[in-house]
Amino acid sequence: MEHKYLQSLFSLGPIDKGVFSLNAEVAAIFCLAEGRRKKKSFLSSKEEKLVSLWKANYPIYVMRWLDRSILFDGLGLISENVLYRDIIDMEQFEKELSTISKVGPLRAFLTKHTKTFSDFKRTRNMRINNIISKQLLLSEMTEFIQKSSFRTPDKDTAVIFRVDKQMIDQIFSDICDLMEQVETGLESLEKMSKSLRSSTDRAIQKVLDDKQKDFEKLNQELENLKPIVKNKIDEIQKKQEEDIQNITEVMKKESDTIFEKKTKYEKEVKKTNRLEDESNAEKKALSQRGDRVGEEYWSKQSNKNKDLAADLMKAIKTSSEKIEKIQFRCNANLKRLNEKFEKEIRNEEERVINLETKRDAELSMKDMIINELEHRNSLISSQISKLCKSKQKDKAKLIEMSTSWRPEKNCVILIPLYLAQYENGDRTRYEVFAPAIVKSYASFKKVRRAFTSLESKMLHLLTPVGPQFEAFLAKGFRNLITTNRKFEDAILEVSSKINLFKEYGRGKLFGNGMDILKNEGWLTNQEYKKMLFGLNLAFKLAPSDEPDFEMEESKNPPPK
Repeated sequence: MEHKYLQSLFSLGPIDKGVFSLNAEVAAIFCLAEGRRKKKSFLSSKEEKLVSLWKANYPIYVMRWLDRSILFDGLGLISENVLYRDIIDMEQFEKELSTISKVGPLRAFLTKHTKTFSDFKRTRNMRINNIISKQLLLSEMTEFIQKSSFRTPDKDTAVIFRVDKQMIDQIFSDICDLMEQVETGLESLEKMSKSLRSSTDRAIQKVLDDKQKDFEKLNQELENLKPIVKNKIDEIQKKQEEDIQNITEVMKKESDTIFEKKTKYEKEVKKTNRLEDESNAEKKALSQRGDRVGEEYWSKQSNKNKDLAADLMKAIKTSSEKIEKIQFRCNANLKRLNEKFEKEIRNEEERVINLETKRDAELSMKDMIINELEHRNSLISSQISKLCKSKQKDKAKLIEMSTSWRPEKNCVILIPLYLAQYENGDRTRYEVFAPAIVKSYASFKKVRRAFTSLESKMLHLLTPVGPQFEAFLAKGFRNLITTNRKFEDAILEVSSKINLFKEYGRGKLFGNGMDILKNEGWLTNQEYKKMLFGLNLAFKLAPSDEPDFEMEESKNPPPK
């Protein structure tokens, strides 16, 4: 893997490069470290000593991934939990679906698997170490990297601490495998959804084709049946008219015969009633003359005519009753005849109706099958869609753990930070500073007069681009060296060899930086002298072959 070193002074703006140099950076770090050195007080009888100021490089592994890149914490300070959702193993499902070619088995298959996908879900957490994935930290770090420049690391001034490259490669491989699983699962789900849709569409088309064939067949049968039924009904109606006419004629003939007798009886009744009246008149006349014999004779004649009239009236009544019975019988026969023929006509009409009903029922059944196929497919497709969304969320989550910035090659970015070591007897304490992530120096020159204390001015000067980035580097590194004894021992061993207080040219390095801070207005004369005293003390604690700073400074007294 190619290594690149991220070289950054205090500020990132091009206007600051000539103003605030590396010397000023080192001097400012010392001022802040010296300001945080614990002095004697009523709570402590001893004063801390600033024995080492060491510049380290924090490794960030950058791995190209998709059209993005993944940033890894080289010292393993962080880790991330990733939610991963398992889905159904669809090999058997696909195999069973691929063997189905008929509508009936497909309907049974869809019914069987209505809840298959909704019941087959499981989530699990996967822990990924070293990956930098929190959005705020990733955003701040990416913004910083994009605005910075790279150069080859200088072994005299920078030390690289890093975890095993194979470990980073393995973590990266795990992430790639996880993304491949997610994409494979998503691809399988989408493929299954298409296959299911395709099988359903084929089945629906088959039903539609059968529906059209059935409609054409039954419609043709219906068209053929209609004239047959019509002719049959015409024959029935013709026969009905003939039978009605025959019954009516028989009834008329019988009724006419009886009606003639009845008319004859009515005439004879009139004649008999007239004879009776004449007999009664003769009887009355003879009675007035006292002719008993004649009166008796006409009395008998009157009674005879009267009885005959009564018999005739009975005959007339009987005739009327016969006529009514004939009429009733005729009506009954006509009713039965009409019912019979109407039934025959209905039977013929029902042949057409039944065929139409059969046609409509079969077409309706086909529509029901289509609706059922659509409904079952929709249920399963909806479940597959939900699984796809969960997979897409997994994919989006993985992508969110990366950055859009992408270098030409995989590389290690070394971000400089400073480690100050304090000693107080047998106790050791550390302060970590990350000046590589500060904002523009030029922007602070306008407001420096608002800060009174030296530390407030230095802290403002070292205000980071983002708090997440600053906490990750400064606090994370301090916690690591404080809690990991092996790491602390390794740091102490290296820092004893590369201590800025012992480096050759330390007087010029710190002296020029202190002068810049004083001339730029960050240090007052009193603060300047105080920092020189602390610096001289640090030099004496870490002696070297170079003349001490105080001697160099005395040769060139600073301007008032």
